[in-house]
Amino acid sequence: MKLLIIINKLYSQKAKRKEAIKMAFKYYRESLAGTHNLWSALYNDGAVGKRIYYAVTEYVHGLSDRCGYCQDRIFHNKNSNIDHILPASIYPQFTFVEDNLVRVCVTCNMLKAALDFYVISAP
Repeated sequence: MKLLIIINKLYSQKAKRKEAIKMAFKYYRESLAGTHNLWSALYNDGAVGKRIYYAVTEYVHGLSDRCGYCQDRIFHNKNSNIDHILPASIYPQFTFVEDNLVRVCVTCNMLKAALDFYVISAP
């Protein structure tokens, strides 16, 4: 419970948003271990979970104004999503890893879906 109070305090200080997000990811990685669809679980975890979800979304959207895959310009958030480069359904351990999140256009997100392009095939 102390961690949630700290997250709320840090998020209210906009300059500390990134630290709050990292703490939130650590908390959810530990508390939701073994849960399927961790990203949805974060969103559905009451007011604090939604607040963290939206903070993460806002943070990732602020990193770039281009799709991480096709590099088309994204003009507003309505035509973009947050994608897990390594699909969260296959690699749940990377659901809350900052480097695994990328802003993408809706088209690329639908085309990629939960496909795993990172499987190394044997020769």
